[in-house]
Amino acid sequence: MTRYPGFSYDAKTKTAHFDCYVPGSAGRLRRRKTVTDLTRKAALDAWRTFVDGLAATSNQPDTLPPEIPTLVAFIASTYPKISAGFKPSTKRSHGNILKLHLLPTFGALRLDRITAVHVRDFQVDLQTREYAPSFINDCVRVLKMLLHQAVERDVLPAYPIRKRVPRLREPLLRLELSESERKTFLAVFDDRGAFGRALDGKRRAHPLAQSSHFAVARRFGGDRLPESPAADDYFARFQWLKPLFVVALETGLRRGDLLALRWDAVNLADGWIRVRMEKTGLEAVIPISVACREALTLCRIRAVVGVLVFVDEAGQPISETRLKRTFTRAKELAGITRRCRFHDLRHTFASRLVSRGVGLKVVATALG
Repeated sequence: MTRYPGFSYDAKTKTAHFDCYVPGSAGRLRRRKTVTDLTRKAALDAWRTFVDGLAATSNQPDTLPPEIPTLVAFIASTYPKISAGFKPSTKRSHGNILKLHLLPTFGALRLDRITAVHVRDFQVDLQTREYAPSFINDCVRVLKMLLHQAVERDVLPAYPIRKRVPRLREPLLRLELSESERKTFLAVFDDRGAFGRALDGKRRAHPLAQSSHFAVARRFGGDRLPESPAADDYFARFQWLKPLFVVALETGLRRGDLLALRWDAVNLADGWIRVRMEKTGLEAVIPISVACREALTLCRIRAVVGVLVFVDEAGQPISETRLKRTFTRAKELAGITRRCRFHDLRHTFASRLVSRGVGLKVVATALG
């Protein structure tokens, strides 16, 4: 079949799309048109008329494209629309990348003049400043997304980066906890002595100071005394979240799904948790292990019980800030100094299932 550049036809809907560059514009000016209720032959006739019209107007001054904006101008005018559907965390991440890296490097360049050479030089610059390959790849990904958006919105006639820009090789990371790390991590929630020693190790000797409230000079400031009632309360708050981490390791739930887990999604009698994942919208059915059942039962018999499975001592939802601080302290007490994120508890869950011979289809269903 003869091909007609810029012409496409859908026989079912009898719809034709025309998409052609204006002759003489060096690919800088493009015109589109859609026609309906035409046979293919009639649509081709309309396409030829459309192409002839482009050729007839190609030398007219009013067909010249508007000035292509710089990256900083494009961001100022269009990025709020592009990011309208992004999650807050994505907006924060993109905002930092734009402010600290992309705009200082590419902001003054016109969008059509950003080339593969510029991007490679940008990668090398970040490498010499010892940024991680994964972060550099994220920066390039955001830049490419913006350029593709400019094309989609007809701000750019064509994608300017013609040559391939290879991704930097990211080092392979061990994401899951080993069995010994997992056991040590959970054990620290019951080790009051180690908790006290860690507090004592962070105490600083402040200088003696006079105060009108005391007859002699005293030392003020510093952390809690290791064996004080205040340290006992601090440890109790730390230990309160142990069931949450047990359930995270035994179910593989993401942080957001875990914090939003409701009791009506938990069936202790039949031994499963049914939850719809916030990220994917898919439903996961997760069997309740012995350790998971013990952790959930502990939450169930506490004096404070809410609609959510995991609440604080006052019955309020666990804040992400408290979760992060507790996770950081637990890693320190367990001696885990390598890169380890809360999401790696999900990887640990999947890895343990696979190591026990569970089929990948079952693992995928459990992970949602």
